[in-house]
Amino acid sequence: MSHTINHLKKLRLQRSELAVPGSSPEMIEKAANSAADFVF
Repeated sequence: MSHTINHLKKLRLQRSELAVPGSSPEMIEKAANSAADFVF
């Protein structure tokens, strides 16, 4: 049995998504100014 560890794994970027209710203009504005990668 092989116990080889793969040290050459590709690094994956941490991505963020932020869901915001469409009925709240204040929350939509705040979400648009956030650091999230994707706002829906």
